[in-house]
Amino acid sequence: FFPKELAGILPERRRNDITNDHVYGMDLTPVAYTYDSNRDGTLDSSDGDKVWAYLGMRRGGKAYYALDLSNPDSPSFMWRIDKNTTGFGELGQSWSEPVVTTIPGYVDGTTGVRKPVLIFGAGYDTGKDASGVGAADSEGRGLFIVDAETGALIWSVTPALNSATNLNEPGLLHSVPGGVTLLARDA
Repeated sequence: FFPKELAGILPERRRNDITNDHVYGMDLTPVAYTYDSNRDGTLDSSDGDKVWAYLGMRRGGKAYYALDLSNPDSPSFMWRIDKNTTGFGELGQSWSEPVVTTIPGYVDGTTGVRKPVLIFGAGYDTGKDASGVGAADSEGRGLFIVDAETGALIWSVTPALNSATNLNEPGLLHSVPGGVTLLARDA
């Protein structure tokens, strides 16, 4: 997968110059979601099985992508999230490896079955690249939960104002580039 937004790096990569400056692209390890509808141990899209892949850019940019690989002969693009997507203005470089899970209360309206979500940190602020004591960041401060199929924002915690999808946390002063760890409160 090579997003069109990275087309500008192609001439630089083609030159293959000897340099200490790395040309970054899609640098985050992909994360997969699989659903075996009939639990037969074989993933077959004609049975309603699903295989979705999620990719981030790390140092290559500030976006996450989702691909539907359920039918390997006909993969398709699902969605893209970047800092211009409504609700994601805090998104920094996409370093945080998403975690695919389900959360209580987020269900399919027709079946009542829990829907998969992605949870990830808001990213890295390159202001941390300088040596010395890090100052407060201007992006990447937070956590996002999105619908795994549509990329729609379900909930976030950022310094942005409170809303139906965001919990304001003014104490978030530094970016969250690392992976998240999930804990069950109900044991």
